[in-house]
Order: sequence, then structure tokens, then C-alpha cells
Amino acid sequence: MNFTPEQVQKYKDMNMGLSMEDALKPVLENKFGDLNKTHHYHSFDFENSKYLIELKTRRIKFGQYPTLIFSEKKLIKARKIIEEDPNKEIYFFWKCNNGLYYWKYSEEGDEYFIADGGRRDRGRDEIEKVVNVKIEYIKNFNDLIISS
Repeated sequence: MNFTPEQVQKYKDMNMGLSMEDALKPVLENKFGDLNKTHHYHSFDFENSKYLIELKTRRIKFGQYPTLIFSEKKLIKARKIIEEDPNKEIYFFWKCNNGLYYWKYSEEGDEYFIADGGRRDRGRDEIEKVVNVKIEYIKNFNDLIISS
């Protein structure tokens, strides 16, 4: 079977993300306790009774852009989850070339904005509404302190 370069790139991207999930699961568990890896089509990558975690892997350096993004669909899901269980905490992580960074979901202030975004390098437009979290609200994983 012959694959287009775009299909090959999409496969590489998906494989990179899944491999990073496996590699970082024990690192995240050091902070969050035992985590279950969710189904591939679940809105978040890891969960336990207290936390939901989404991990995005990027081929950029942290600070290269003024924001880091994730799909607005995940924000909508996060809002619904918090509405149902206000004690649940949701974290978004980005594994960048120069480290691991996070943002704890919050509706306080102006930490993010929603705009059209995505990519066009895999043979078609993959543009959707995305959440742009401002870099000044994203922190280094090494600074993460989880209170019990």
C-alpha cells in the first residue's frame, strides 16, 4: 500500500504523541498518583478520581509563540466535567523540545482566548476553533506542586 507524504506525517505525529504519553506517564504519576491511560478517542489522555490530564506534544520550543493551543472541544468537555464535579482538577500539558509545561484549567481572568487555528501541512486544512493559552500563564512542570 502506498501512502502519501501527508499520511506518513500524520502517522508519525500520532505515533510521537502516543509514545510521549507512555514515556511521561510515570513522570506525571510522581505528581498526580496512579493514572489510568484513557481510550485513544477520549477527550483527555489520563485520569484518576481527582485529576484529568491532557498531554500535547509539540516540535517547538516553549516561548517560540505567544500561546500554546488545544482544541476548543476539550475546553467544552472540561467545563462540563467541572460543572458535574467541581472538585475535579484538569491540567493541560505540552511537551516541547525544551521541556514539559502545564496550565491548570481555569475560567478566571483572561488566561486564554479562542480563535481559528490548526495546521495545513498534512494534505488538507485541519483548522478548527482552538484555545490559545497565553504563555505567561503556562508553567514549567518542575514548578508544579500538588496539594493533597
